[in-house]
Amino acid sequence: MPTNDAGQGVAVHVGECRCPGFAHAPEGDFVTLAPRLTIPMGAALAMALNGARPDLPSVQAALTAGYMSPAPAGAIVGWSFVDEKGEPEPVTPETIERLIPWSNGGMEVAERADGLYGSDLLAPFQKRLLERSKTGSTADSTSASPSSGLVSLTPSKRSSHNGRAGKHSAARAR
Repeated sequence: MPTNDAGQGVAVHVGECRCPGFAHAPEGDFVTLAPRLTIPMGAALAMALNGARPDLPSVQAALTAGYMSPAPAGAIVGWSFVDEKGEPEPVTPETIERLIPWSNGGMEVAERADGLYGSDLLAPFQKRLLERSKTGSTADSTSASPSSGLVSLTPSKRSSHNGRAGKHSAARAR
């Protein structure tokens, strides 16, 4: 379990111990995520989403950048990484970049964070959209009402002016 853990959290295994000089963690290294979406995290992630293009890859990139940041605005509250003296590495943007590259634990941390916080992050926005759609609808039906009177059963006039509609072309197929 992480030695630099800030309280209760969710541990994500990020591979073998990669601390310099010695393998202090035989079970491997762990990153600890906040157990739930906090107000600072939600606000920071909402702001990141607001600046993202409205396509799935851009939204995922904005969320991942937010998740892979130190608390309180990011998801990372601690980890098991130590320096060459055996002291806990501080959780900073620079150490996150150095110690959790995308190909060596970063993707696992981002996916776990998305699973932990994604629904809670989007719930208020979904609720707001639902409320707006309810207030935006009309009370009365806006569909066309049936006409009164008799309906004509007389066939309509021919739409082709040259009388060739439905007949084969004079040009032969080859």
